[in-house]
Amino acid sequence: MGPLHRAINLIIALTLVVLGWGGFAYFYFIGAALPWGIKVAAAIVGCAGLYWLWEEHVNVGQRGED
Repeated sequence: MGPLHRAINLIIALTLVVLGWGGFAYFYFIGAALPWGIKVAAAIVGCAGLYWLWEEHVNVGQRGED
C-alpha cells in the first residue's frame, strides 16, 4: 500500500470517527428529543471509523503488506 493510499485511508477513518462520535454526543446530550435511531446510526458510523482505523493503521503488523 502506497503512502498516498495510507494517507487517504487515515483521513477517511478519522473523519468517520470524529463525525460519528461527535454526532452521537451532540444527538445524545443536546438533541435529546431526537429518536434513538439517529443516535444509534451516529454511533455505528463512529464504530465503522474505529474499525477502519484499526485495520488500516494499528493492526498492520499482524498481516502481510500488499
